[in-house]
Amino acid sequence: MSELIFEPMSVGGILDQAFRLYRQRFARFLAIVAIIQVPMYLLLMGCMVLMLVGVMRLQGGEGREFPIEFVAIMGVSYILYILVLLVGQQLSTAALFKGVSESYLGRDVSVGQAYRFVLPKALSLIGAALLVGLITLAGYVLCIVPGVIFSLWYALTAPSIIIENCGAIGGMARSKQLASGNLGRIFLVLLVMVLISWVFTIMFQIGGQYLTTFLLADEPLAAAVVQQLFQMIPAILIMPVTAAAIVLLYYDLRIRKEGFDLEMLAERLASAEAPGANQPGA
Repeated sequence: MSELIFEPMSVGGILDQAFRLYRQRFARFLAIVAIIQVPMYLLLMGCMVLMLVGVMRLQGGEGREFPIEFVAIMGVSYILYILVLLVGQQLSTAALFKGVSESYLGRDVSVGQAYRFVLPKALSLIGAALLVGLITLAGYVLCIVPGVIFSLWYALTAPSIIIENCGAIGGMARSKQLASGNLGRIFLVLLVMVLISWVFTIMFQIGGQYLTTFLLADEPLAAAVVQQLFQMIPAILIMPVTAAAIVLLYYDLRIRKEGFDLEMLAERLASAEAPGANQPGA
């Protein structure tokens, strides 16, 4: 990989760098996402197929109501899916943040190393996600503007926990500190990523709808699976570039506020001047 330059970036520069990292580490980032996201979608597909089978039984006249066993299985499956979604989403996103951060700093990290690094932080990540979600929800309920502000304040919570080894509350405080005075920059980066995600997702949904309408009209189970597959693919593909944009935003704010670029330059100079650093075989 070519050496990256640590300097303040414009919004366009952050997005350009995010896509560059995405291209350079495409397979690695995709593997980090897929190892969690694919089983999650398979579990969701299983729940959905069970529900469709029950509905088809009712429509076929095999019973007037759902058997109690079926209702129990669906209830347990749904609760299990919510728990897996909460934990899996936080872990896969955090592992992506770790992978992107190491790539930005010119280092390498494997899929296993990324997950081994974030696993001990799972409780902090989940706790922070729940707190941020509740605070943001309260802001939207009271008035839309506070909800938007809260979501921008705490947008960098997970990267702070991962990169700076903060706890849940510490990560939220650190995110707010970095975001202060830069809400517009954070808003623009997140807005562009949301728009890209929407466009990408809609394109796949249209493709899935076309297949199910014209090729699988008489196969409701197969159609449901295909539709879910066409939702999974864009989600997996877009997660790494979104994570890259957030991590680069985090570092950009550290550069602007704390001279992180000078800190990295000092480390490089110290490394270069270390005894034997330039000797062959060192």
